[in-house]
Amino acid sequence: MVSQLKVPADAIIMESHARHTMTSIRNANCIVFRNRMSEKKPVLGVSTASHITYIISERFKKVCMRDMGLVHYKDLKRIADDQIVYIPFFSSLQINAKELLDP
Repeated sequence: MVSQLKVPADAIIMESHARHTMTSIRNANCIVFRNRMSEKKPVLGVSTASHITYIISERFKKVCMRDMGLVHYKDLKRIADDQIVYIPFFSSLQINAKELLDP
């Protein structure tokens, strides 16, 4: 991200605790809200092209609804093969009792 996207290194926060994509997005959102970052600015997500294809699919949204009962983002857009942006939902702070690693 630093070399290709010119994002300052001190502006990058990695979410490294989730076991799957939907929890990773939720945890990233929690970082935004707990650090009082603007929830109106989009979050940039970077992954492999095939993983981004899954994230933007209707299948992923259905899995989020099935497993967590809600979707933790809005305005999800693919901006490159390996990048998405989205606006986080405050509902991300809701603890999921079914998730063993939920903070």
